[in-house]
Amino acid sequence: MAKKESMILKAAKSELSSEQRLMFDNEYEKTRKTALVAYLLWGFLGFLGIHKFYLKKTGMGVLYLFTVGLFVIGWIIDIFTLPKQIRIANEIIAKDLIIEVKMLTKQEKSAENHEKVI
Repeated sequence: MAKKESMILKAAKSELSSEQRLMFDNEYEKTRKTALVAYLLWGFLGFLGIHKFYLKKTGMGVLYLFTVGLFVIGWIIDIFTLPKQIRIANEIIAKDLIIEVKMLTKQEKSAENHEKVI
């Protein structure tokens, strides 16, 4: 994990309870994007934009698909920019997961409170 990503994750995770942190960590490990997979997809099918689809950049994936990796120029540029693209994709995943975990635990607590009242 990159230093910048870990700082962002640490700051975001500091707002979570230990139960929420455990939920976050489990889900993040399942959904985060890895450099190995991204580079393999880039190397074998990158000119078709498959690595863009993997990083949840559907629009760019479609563009690469129809232009053969932006006429191969975009595909070549991606070898240098892929680490940043992976970091950004993982930051988005982390932010979404934190919101999801907070909402889920909030719903569970309100359901427990509702059951106690009844």
